[in-house]
Amino acid sequence: MKKILTIIAVISFSAILTFPVEAKTNVSLRIKEMGNCDIQNSYSRFEVLVNNKVVGIINGANCESTISATLASNNKLAYFTTQPGGIGGYIMEPMYNTLYQLNLSNNKIDTIINGSFHANDFSSGLKKIVYDNGGKIVIMNILTKKQTNFSYPKKYQDGQFNNFYFSPKEDKIAFVAIQGPDNEESAVYAMNIKNGKFSLIKEKIGHIYEISGWKNNSTVKYK
Repeated sequence: MKKILTIIAVISFSAILTFPVEAKTNVSLRIKEMGNCDIQNSYSRFEVLVNNKVVGIINGANCESTISATLASNNKLAYFTTQPGGIGGYIMEPMYNTLYQLNLSNNKIDTIINGSFHANDFSSGLKKIVYDNGGKIVIMNILTKKQTNFSYPKKYQDGQFNNFYFSPKEDKIAFVAIQGPDNEESAVYAMNIKNGKFSLIKEKIGHIYEISGWKNNSTVKYK
């Protein structure tokens, strides 16, 4: 599913998030750092503002946490998160901390994923999310919170993962598997959600593939 929200301004850890035209909403969503880090608990705190009114407060993973772009939205719901900072090393996947859901009708904020998660994608209608959670693929029904977990291909079980995409019929998942930095290698996979079987589409040493979606329900677009 195409990501449809982006940050249009970031000033002093304050992010103004804009909805797409097709969302048909006049809501202004902003996430603003509250100031000094909570040293006692070692995390940043952020105000969530809707139309300039504070509707909630969320916590970052650590004192270096920053604002992430809203991950997805429609005219009823918006999903957003924060990103931990101060993390070094060989990192080839986006890292997030806690997925929040904002109900645009009553400004209620709910926690959908409690804790860290990595690369992800939403299904059409924002009914499901797929994400990497520390070495496993998780597909969650957002309404019921029911999860289905899948192991990665054996070769890449200790690797990193990126570019998750539901297929148009939402019966498959495409993703990139990466291992490195020594003998860096990546592969493009598709997984059948019904039986958890993987299809290796392309693999290459010394190259990190990127997926941009699906051309049709059988063909993954990558470079």
